[in-house]
Amino acid sequence: MGQKKRIGLFGGTFDPVHLGHTIVAEWMQFKLGLDEIHFIPNYIHPFAKRSDILNSTHRVKMLELALAGFSKFKICRYEIEKKEISYSVDTIRFFKKQFPGCKLYYLIGADNIKEFDYWKEADEILKLAVVVVFNRKGEFVDEFDKFEYVDSPLIDISSSQIRKQIKNDQPYRSFLLPDVYNYIEQNKLYR
Repeated sequence: MGQKKRIGLFGGTFDPVHLGHTIVAEWMQFKLGLDEIHFIPNYIHPFAKRSDILNSTHRVKMLELALAGFSKFKICRYEIEKKEISYSVDTIRFFKKQFPGCKLYYLIGADNIKEFDYWKEADEILKLAVVVVFNRKGEFVDEFDKFEYVDSPLIDISSSQIRKQIKNDQPYRSFLLPDVYNYIEQNKLYR
């Protein structure tokens, strides 16, 4: 029998998707030997701190543009199509059903560690998938017993920073893949 397929799950708002997302995903795919990574844009995040999230049609289109050149990156519309609050445990269960026998790696930034115990069925998440933590600026991970830690490149780019720069008519082009930048400009997003 062959080795189990290894699938990475990378959730987020991706509002907008930027080079930090693709750089980290590419690094995680390499370091963990993942066969593919599924980007999972959420519809409504359980800890949503913003009410002005761009509609899912634009966010998915930008993901399509950003990931077009990456053969191992996929887009999963499961959370978008549910049209309700997205809980990680439910998404992981969905992948368990879609890919029986595969090994799942749930990728999260170190900034999520502080609230992980408050996630819906956090213990179940740890049973269903390997939770892999990657670097985020200024975050330190010391809970190696629960999570697998991968030292990834520190990319000082955030979607909130990009939105702010667009709104303030400041340069932002270098944070994005060219097709995503062009899409934002053509559709006058985040203005």
